[in-house]
Amino acid sequence: MNFLRSINWIIPALLTGFLLVGIFLFCLSAFNSVYAAPAPYVNYQGKLTDKDGLAVSDGLYHFRFRLHNALVGGDEVWVEERVASTTGGLFSIMLGEVASLDAVDFNQPLYLGVEVGGSDATPSWDGEMEPRKQIGTVPSAFEASRLSGLATSSFLRSDTDTSLMATTTSPLLTITQQGAGNLLELFTGTTNRLTVDNDGNLGLGTSSPVARFSVVGNTFLAGDLTLTGAFRDSAGSVGTTGMILQTTETGTQWVATSTLGFASAGSVISTLFDLTDTNITSP
Repeated sequence: MNFLRSINWIIPALLTGFLLVGIFLFCLSAFNSVYAAPAPYVNYQGKLTDKDGLAVSDGLYHFRFRLHNALVGGDEVWVEERVASTTGGLFSIMLGEVASLDAVDFNQPLYLGVEVGGSDATPSWDGEMEPRKQIGTVPSAFEASRLSGLATSSFLRSDTDTSLMATTTSPLLTITQQGAGNLLELFTGTTNRLTVDNDGNLGLGTSSPVARFSVVGNTFLAGDLTLTGAFRDSAGSVGTTGMILQTTETGTQWVATSTLGFASAGSVISTLFDLTDTNITSP
């Protein structure tokens, strides 16, 4: 039996409406998956008639459904064959029950192609109906791609590169730690690069900063350095007045000038020893 011409004329309007309802139900299922895990099905309904426009006899009929990314030609992104019963020519099928729709990217134009294979035990396909029907939605389903009215593009993603940008007079990003854990940790793979602990200490190259600013690794400064507190050596000592910071190859230490061959009168160095065989005395 040739179903091609009759269905093209009988159900285009019905098909669009049924598809809209089906996609809406699908979107509701996807939305509810936040709380449960319902299978993503699309409800498809239509009326099957013969070439004279009369409803086919009640019974079981073969159907083949395909999703393409173009109205004509294009790539086939999904296919499913089903057997459905008709009553007065009417049938209803939940697409995706046999061939899962989980891998289908619905964030693109998609077109549904339908083919009927008759009612015999072995299907006899009569070719895809034309034109394909574009998968649409209903206004209520537009909100399914939003969260509290915001588009998905307004949120940071973990599966692709993204950026954070806004025009605001308030802080762009606020992190509040209510527990005992660190405020922030940044990694390259499994290597810790930056840590802000619960006390607000910043660590570069370390996950355990011991002071307000801790650096593990070589440090390069290209600018002025202003200190408003004491300068500590590797042992944490601040030394005493007049001492000099000396490198030990593996660290630093404060040393008295007298240990370096300097003699002083008060706070003024008066004699420098050991540079030559002759002492140099200040006038």
